[in-house]
Amino acid sequence: MLAVSSAKRVPLLPDVPSIAEAGYPDAEFSFWLGLSAPANTPREVVDKLHEATETALLDPALRQRLANLGVEPEQMSVEAFAKFVNDDLAATVQLAKAAHIEPVD
Repeated sequence: MLAVSSAKRVPLLPDVPSIAEAGYPDAEFSFWLGLSAPANTPREVVDKLHEATETALLDPALRQRLANLGVEPEQMSVEAFAKFVNDDLAATVQLAKAAHIEPVD
């Protein structure tokens, strides 16, 4: 393996450099997972789901299972996650435009 596409090395492949270490600091592409709900979900429901998720991610057994899969949970506020998703989408659109990738009907 030449490099992992994330900004930093991953625990499952500690000897594999990050894409930045390999000489491509602007080529980061991270795979991420997140929970979402329909746009009109009441804020109190969103907050309850967020709290339950945060609580679950404190469980050492769950964290170990995720680590075994190469998943490193990064807990964020609801607002921070919304910004993260929007920023990631904007970066992906910019990358597609730079590569002259056109939408297909």
